[in-house]
Amino acid sequence: MLPIASLTRKPGLTTLSIELPDNLMAELELGASVALNGCCLTVTTIVGNEVTFDVIAESLALTNLKELEVGSMVNVERSARGDAEIGGHVLSGHVAGTAKIVDVKRSENNRRLRFMGNPAWMQY
Repeated sequence: MLPIASLTRKPGLTTLSIELPDNLMAELELGASVALNGCCLTVTTIVGNEVTFDVIAESLALTNLKELEVGSMVNVERSARGDAEIGGHVLSGHVAGTAKIVDVKRSENNRRLRFMGNPAWMQY
């Protein structure tokens, strides 16, 4: 468990940072995935050992990250490794088609996209 070092709230977006110990900093880079309280977040800034993340509206709505304050303790987990960063999202498969964007909802600092896929694939 580590404390939140800084936190800035904007409409639909919270930017927060954490000071990571050296063992969690090993090979960490921009764009890497780090889970805070079980929610995978993308590293947006690294300054020394201070690592920053943007938490978008959907993650704020569905997790306890919306309740964090400076000093709040969070569980921190680096993504799983298979001898290389895999971004915390283990997926296997192939592209079977494309989807049409049917709706875009815009709000400050966020976009929510709705897709329509091939009906034959929707059962999956």
